[in-house]
Amino acid sequence: MSYYVYLNQKTRELIHKIQDVDKDKLINKAIPVVTGASYLLHSAKFMAPNTFSKLCGDKSLSISKALFLNSIFGGIFYIFTSKHMKNTKLRYAIGFSAFESVMFNFGTILTWSLSKVYLPDNEFINLCFGLLSGAFLLYSARNYLKFVDNKSSFNK
Repeated sequence: MSYYVYLNQKTRELIHKIQDVDKDKLINKAIPVVTGASYLLHSAKFMAPNTFSKLCGDKSLSISKALFLNSIFGGIFYIFTSKHMKNTKLRYAIGFSAFESVMFNFGTILTWSLSKVYLPDNEFINLCFGLLSGAFLLYSARNYLKFVDNKSSFNK
């Protein structure tokens, strides 16, 4: 009987913790972190496909597609929820967000494709380049969107 009481108490504590989660923190922090991780993992797959296949096995293609789609949809969500989109009509905000996210993701793939021509045929170097360039591009894109948000008429 005491185990049941203990388990019930822990369940109530967990429910209170879940209820205390701030929706803004979830939207503004957790989703971009998961999206960024997906983007970086996709860079690892693109730049070092043999290593990625060894880690993921038979499911590497499915995992790669899921990571890429998560990167696109996460980017759409991140851009859509930024301040400069608040005064935009819904259909334009969705369209602009989708366009920006798709261009960013496919532009990155083009950059990685072109860089593979100039990089040595070494999976470790390619992996490092993919992760570092991906992190740099995410950082630059985030700073750019912050700049646009600060300059938008919404803040004036």
